[in-house]
Amino acid sequence: MKVICLDGQNDHLTFEDAPQSRPGMGEVLIRVHVVSVMWQEPPWSET
Repeated sequence: MKVICLDGQNDHLTFEDAPQSRPGMGEVLIRVHVVSVMWQEPPWSET
């Protein structure tokens, strides 16, 4: 699976391969097809 990781040392984002997560007892694994990352807060008010 592909992941974007934040390096806490120098605040760089890296695009990496990671092993597929496996849910534990009482957990579920959700498949995400599309994700968006914004550089700023959304302009709409919180609900």
